Amino acid sequence: MKKIFLVLSIFAIGLTLTGCGEGTTEDSGYTAAEVAALEAEITALEAEVAALEAEVAALQPADCEATISADGVWANAKLRNALSYSINREEITETLGAGQVPAGGFVPPGFLDHNGYDFFMVAGTYGLETDDTNYPEAVALFAQAAEEMGLTVAELQAALEQEELLFNTSEGHQLIAQMVQQMWADNLGFTIPLANEEWAVFQVTRKEGNFSIARGGWLTDFMDPSGLLSIFASTNAYNDPNYYNDAFDELLAAAQATTDPQVHFENLYAAQEMFMLDMPIIPVYHYTDTMLASDNLTGWGRSVLGTVDFSRASLVDGGTNMDWNIGADPATLDPGLNGASDGGDVINQTFEGLVREINGEVLPGVAESWETSADGLTVTFNLRDSLWSDGSAVTADDFVYSWLRGMNPDTASEYAWIWEYTNVVGAQAYAEGDGTAEAVGLRAVDASTLEVDLINPTAYFVSLMAFYHFAPVKQSAVEAVGGEEGTWAKDPALLVSNGPFTLTAYSVGGGLTLEKNANYWNADVVGIDTITAAFNDDAVSAYATYQTGNFDFIPSVPTAEVPTLIAESDEFYVFPLLGTYYYSFNLDQDGDEVNEQGTVCP
Repeated sequence: MKKIFLVLSIFAIGLTLTGCGEGTTEDSGYTAAEVAALEAEITALEAEVAALEAEVAALQPADCEATISADGVWANAKLRNALSYSINREEITETLGAGQVPAGGFVPPGFLDHNGYDFFMVAGTYGLETDDTNYPEAVALFAQAAEEMGLTVAELQAALEQEELLFNTSEGHQLIAQMVQQMWADNLGFTIPLANEEWAVFQVTRKEGNFSIARGGWLTDFMDPSGLLSIFASTNAYNDPNYYNDAFDELLAAAQATTDPQVHFENLYAAQEMFMLDMPIIPVYHYTDTMLASDNLTGWGRSVLGTVDFSRASLVDGGTNMDWNIGADPATLDPGLNGASDGGDVINQTFEGLVREINGEVLPGVAESWETSADGLTVTFNLRDSLWSDGSAVTADDFVYSWLRGMNPDTASEYAWIWEYTNVVGAQAYAEGDGTAEAVGLRAVDASTLEVDLINPTAYFVSLMAFYHFAPVKQSAVEAVGGEEGTWAKDPALLVSNGPFTLTAYSVGGGLTLEKNANYWNADVVGIDTITAAFNDDAVSAYATYQTGNFDFIPSVPTAEVPTLIAESDEFYVFPLLGTYYYSFNLDQDGDEVNEQGTVCP
């Protein structure tokens, strides 16, 4: 609410006059006449203040006495929990029909703790039922939240109808938002407006914090629950809800600092419990990965993180050309710069890191073997004789260059933050601009030996190296033309890669062509000569093309087709995916004050 302030020195004057006896100047130094003059000045100023207050009151409608600001709404944890409890997650996942797991916490199934138990099962749901069991509790919490805010239930309902539930344009996102909107209307008595934005705009809106509630989703990049929980650390760039909790940060830090797996997981369990009680987001469901693969395509795989792999694929009919719909046109194909799944899928075909993970199995890549020191603090990778697509040797120095490039703040990699979770000595400090490349625990002992120093033993370190961000790039190719912008990786004339395929054609908005890399160290297992890939992000159109036999592989299908495909098609695959779909409250939102009718107050 806009207010008019008059800065006065009344308080100071009052203190000066305190203790002045009538008609005396002995204590104050003022004559009686001077005191009288000052008192008259105070009276005049007080009158001026009263006049200005009356002016403000005249500008403000009387019914704005009961007001609440947007940030005040989301600051109340009981309200956030009420909204969460009033969502029937089982109804949502049944409607989506692709095997999604209703979320009672943020960490999805698939992470084994120090005892070998699934983190998801041990953590439980913190009293959050995934069906409609919590509806009465949601109503009670809503009423308690209103009381704590000094509002009636009706006033709080009116205030929430001034907010907005934002999602990026998609048939599936719209369906879920509509279901949530209706559940809140039915159970809590308010109808929140819905809004959608195209993906590029939505990303900016969310990053800049210009939202009230927004759809979110996160897929982890390594096999540890900290890969999910850490995005809500106060310093993380992906902390969309602007969640700031020192105790939560301390638990995450303690989990990373310990050398004891039991202590590591105890801290992570405690961190998620704290997070779920605070409820800065509403977890809705845990992802599954759906895709269609022709019966003619065999030997393909995927990582547990969802990246597809055609390094061992072949066609049953003996053909050598595979047709693939990637989806959206990737923003970049540079391993150090990419931050999206479409680009990651292509990079996984054109580059290879120290290891390659397929269907949960970590296989040797450029590294033919590795050893970890007795104290767990040094990992040594022994590189095989392997070549770049231009015939030059891949060396340990290539990994040193590539990794330091990924950390370097000047590179502006979307995944620079991941270096904190590698636990490589000095990597986080360098990535955050507080350290130097020389202080990073990374050494090319010789052309075929790479040594890495860790802050503490990290069980998932080797498997993490399968993630595309850690693939090597050739320095001369990167720096040939516009290297730091990543343009080289989309230009067949400039691209030098070391994976099973190499890029031979690229059409912006159209598609690309990959051809078998004759210099790939494991070329004998690559059964496809050419991959012709399209950039079609229209699920309906891509599905129609698949049905005509013109695609061998597509990454997604129209939502409406999923139940039928699950029931009838042996070409439809549903995989668990280590990620969670959620809604973020903007805990740092500034908003207008509204009255009980929802009218914005001046």
